[in-house]
Amino acid sequence: MTKSLVFKGNEIIPFDNGDGQIWFTSPQMAKLLEYKNEKSVTN
Repeated sequence: MTKSLVFKGNEIIPFDNGDGQIWFTSPQMAKLLEYKNEKSVTN
């Protein structure tokens, strides 16, 4: 079952890649942080 979160009116769909931690995609993070380019989100 996938649960979604809402941040500043934007829905976020986290995922678990098997390590027990919650992860988000870079396009989702860029949108949430209001970055114009999703490649601006890096490690």
